Amino acid sequence: MNLRTAIGLMVGLGVIVAIVAKQDLTAIWAAAAQAGWALIPALGWRAASIILAANAWRSLFVAPFLPPHRRTALARWIGEAVNTLLPVAQVGGDVIRGRLLRHHLAIRDHARKAQSSRGSHGHGIPGGVSVAATVVADLTLNLVAQLIFALPGLWQLWRSNDLTGWRALGCLGIAALPLGLLLLAQSPGVIRVTTGLARRLGLIKEGKTSGHPGLGFEQAVWHLYGRHRIVAVALGWHLLAWTCRAGEVWFLLRLLGHPVGLLDAAAIEGLLGAVRAAAFLLPAGLGVQEGALILLCGWVGVPPSSALALALIKRARELAVGLPGLLAWLAAEQEVRRDTRRMSSVAVKADKAL
Repeated sequence: MNLRTAIGLMVGLGVIVAIVAKQDLTAIWAAAAQAGWALIPALGWRAASIILAANAWRSLFVAPFLPPHRRTALARWIGEAVNTLLPVAQVGGDVIRGRLLRHHLAIRDHARKAQSSRGSHGHGIPGGVSVAATVVADLTLNLVAQLIFALPGLWQLWRSNDLTGWRALGCLGIAALPLGLLLLAQSPGVIRVTTGLARRLGLIKEGKTSGHPGLGFEQAVWHLYGRHRIVAVALGWHLLAWTCRAGEVWFLLRLLGHPVGLLDAAAIEGLLGAVRAAAFLLPAGLGVQEGALILLCGWVGVPPSSALALALIKRARELAVGLPGLLAWLAAEQEVRRDTRRMSSVAVKADKAL
């Protein structure tokens, strides 16, 4: 554990301790116990959102290299588990999911003996769409969907006078901040740096396809954005995924005895996601998620004790989803190593035969 991670953990835990110290612990545990069994349906809401988000990512691939639903969902689950539970600045999981899916597609190509004619799954595949480009486009579209999803809830809070005009603008700025940062990261200068990093991580590999140069990483990303139909489809899937996440908040608060409207739940979940993304330096958003939930739930009339009970259930759900996801990651990495050794052995035998 490096120094930055250790400091982030200490700050996050300190914030949680400070928040809990100011609340009625008896009321918090009573509220959590009242909805203790709610963890099971909460897992269902999260599983549905992961599958929907995986469908959004899958829709960005070209038809000859469309990955199986199961592989895409598995990679998406592993990526979310890594981002949620490990100190990877909430982006390491996306690198891992891209690398795992790229490996699967490369193995499938190898099995079909099409590597030499179609190129690798870096930038040289037909259409110039690389796995790395789909990950970047998927991240961007997810944040666009998050912003769109939060707007109706913000409008309702402002209309009901729960938010002043300046506070509403501040919330809008927070919701748009992660998207703005990601778009900035896609500028040409930053792209050159991230391309080198992605190449070292094995996520992308440039090459030629049938004598024609493959698209560069930046061109591959913008090529994807230019395919308006699939972008609209992916955005629709992400909006459905955010609806599932808001459904979890709506359902849990109802069980906790403080029901809210669907638009209020959308505002809570959309802004909570934006706050966690903006606080990427704190591992798992420790302290940030709890403080944001108290503030956001307070705007819709939910007391702090129930908001913290909601936070506890969310943390338990993150562990219940994330820990098996990390085990699945270990199993997937073992599969990658076996496949790599097998492909190397086949290549050596082919060279000897020549």
